[in-house]
Amino acid sequence: MNSDDISRWLETRPLQDNPGQVESSAEAALASWDEWVKKGREIPDIENQLIRIMEGPEDPVTRSAAAMALGFVGADQSVDALLRALQSDVPTIAMEAAASLGRIGKPEAVEPLCEALKHADSNVRANAATALGTLGGDEALRCLKSAEQDNDPFVQSAVAEALERSEQA
Repeated sequence: MNSDDISRWLETRPLQDNPGQVESSAEAALASWDEWVKKGREIPDIENQLIRIMEGPEDPVTRSAAAMALGFVGADQSVDALLRALQSDVPTIAMEAAASLGRIGKPEAVEPLCEALKHADSNVRANAATALGTLGGDEALRCLKSAEQDNDPFVQSAVAEALERSEQA
């Protein structure tokens, strides 16, 4: 499979905002996340291909979709690439990288996610908070508590939910 095949798979993810999509099309969104993830895992070398797309010259929407997908089909080898993507000056890429780092669940992501709580974009901060809540631990909890006073209500809500999840774990 080539990157066009990966791009077509990315376009079939459920719940995406794609007004141009035609439901009867063979390219229609797959019915469930589980089905979509299963199809992705069937693609040879999916993790490396997604990393190449995420770090490549493709448009930011495709790169952010690759970052998002790594959280579902990626593993250890995706972490370094996602940590680099977390530093992206494109907010949608950094936002999806933060969420994926939380899904992959590696403790080495805690410190960079704590830094992402200071990002200029509120979506990046909210996803970083959610990821930290998933990762848990003393450092994540400390960072979340320091972010409780964020000036954005969306981020405040994400931090509150993350703290609740961390404290229940």
